[in-house]
Amino acid sequence: MIIQALLAALLTAAFPNDTLLGTEHGKARPALPSSWQGVPQDADADGEDAGPTGLELSLKDAISSAFANNLSLRGALLDTEASLQGFNAAWGDFDTTFFTTVTQSSNTSPPTDTNFVGSAAAGGNPKAIDDVFTLSSGFRGKWQTGTTWELNAFAQTRENEQRTKPLSSRSEVNTGNWRFQLTHPLLRDSEDFAMSGVRLAAQDVMIASLDGEITANSTIQTVITNYWNLVFSLQDAGTRDLSVELASDLLSVTRRKYEQGIQNRIDVIEAEAEVARRREEQLTAHNTLEQAMDDLSRLVYAPSALDQWAGRILPVTDYTVLPEDVPTMQTAVAVALEKRPDVIRARLAVERADIEITRAKNGAKNRLDVTGQYGVNAQNDNLSSTIRDYDEVGNDFGSLSLNFEMSLGNRQSGYTVRRRRIERERAAVSKSEIELNAIAEVRQSTRDVSLQTERVVATAETTRLRREVYEGEIRRLENDLSTPFQVRESQRDLLEAIDSELRARLDLAVAHTQLKASQGTLLDLFGYDRYEPELEESPPAWDE
Repeated sequence: MIIQALLAALLTAAFPNDTLLGTEHGKARPALPSSWQGVPQDADADGEDAGPTGLELSLKDAISSAFANNLSLRGALLDTEASLQGFNAAWGDFDTTFFTTVTQSSNTSPPTDTNFVGSAAAGGNPKAIDDVFTLSSGFRGKWQTGTTWELNAFAQTRENEQRTKPLSSRSEVNTGNWRFQLTHPLLRDSEDFAMSGVRLAAQDVMIASLDGEITANSTIQTVITNYWNLVFSLQDAGTRDLSVELASDLLSVTRRKYEQGIQNRIDVIEAEAEVARRREEQLTAHNTLEQAMDDLSRLVYAPSALDQWAGRILPVTDYTVLPEDVPTMQTAVAVALEKRPDVIRARLAVERADIEITRAKNGAKNRLDVTGQYGVNAQNDNLSSTIRDYDEVGNDFGSLSLNFEMSLGNRQSGYTVRRRRIERERAAVSKSEIELNAIAEVRQSTRDVSLQTERVVATAETTRLRREVYEGEIRRLENDLSTPFQVRESQRDLLEAIDSELRARLDLAVAHTQLKASQGTLLDLFGYDRYEPELEESPPAWDE
């Protein structure tokens, strides 16, 4: 029930346009700066580029698939479902129990010798046979006040046969009663304790639900981070391909100038070494790309869809469209302390520890129970007539009693209370620690967003300038005013600037994700409302 509701809310949610998800370009790939070229393309039959081939995957689809297939998230949701069933089971303490006992017994007593008192015979006891049939049936249960009750109907037929020579005698006695009994605890096991098991189970449901939300937050954050890492790895592999292509072109130019006598042999060797070095970087980049695809596949594909691992993933979400409204640090911290699931979970753990203290204190109390009962006696010559006499209230009976118990040592209960108080103090320490960590994470995330925003501006300017330098060196080389070494250095600087700008843009996207996650609002982007189970305030009906 919980799993289906949560998945339905997540998979059918509307994605805002100005969120961390960026913008989907349909069949098109993300718009890239003109300098970012060289991503592997497949040519069609006419020799023209047909575009990249593989599975086009938007960030929205990646997250939806992860929610449907991720095993860690599904395990957390199952834990929540199990806790809810445990809460329902806790109401079993207040179930009504039907009971019945049927007994048939027979007892034969041997005869005794004749006794003499003085010279007079006092007589002995003849052989006797007692047959007893007993039927006891009724209902018992407990109320939420801790009061126990029992309604019991009792009927008995006793047949007695006295065997003497030459005569025998036989008699039958039928008795019965019904009674209603209430026992109310005045000290131990009173109302606070009676409902404590249900309250503990309710806390466990909420804690398990928050654990599921924490896992969902972590899953989304990891999917988004891995998605952007895949984008970077894909573009980085393309840049490395471009790097090899540019180095090869420069090698061709250097060889031509060497043949013309303009360059030295050492310039050709250095150009060849540069091509070899860049091919090594190309191999490493493509291996990293494959690993990035596997990291994302592990999160979004179902275990049974192993054939999908063989395909390539082509991200189609534009990472350049990001929210501009970044909250102030003070606002972000306030939101985190209010909405983060781990913070709320820590507070619930303290409340749960308080309930455990209440339960432990109950065991340290003395027992003082008051018991009252009322009933009707019946007796007749047969069992059926006896049962019919149950309405003869003139033959009623009643009683009221007090029962007191006190442990003289009470060490177990006393030390249990001490242990629960220590556990409560530990839960409070953990809560404070989690709140401090939340504040630190939010502050760091807020600073990271500002830093990465400035990095994007700085690296974009660096790329622009490095492109101008490279294009100038190319023109100078054509006019024999520069050397292959200078061109190679400016080329390398340009490629590094391209990588830095791309990394800065993707780091900014990841920083926005981290900020939302640190505030506990990442799930809000997907139309998710915190799951608050509707826990019954009375024993739920049994549903197979």
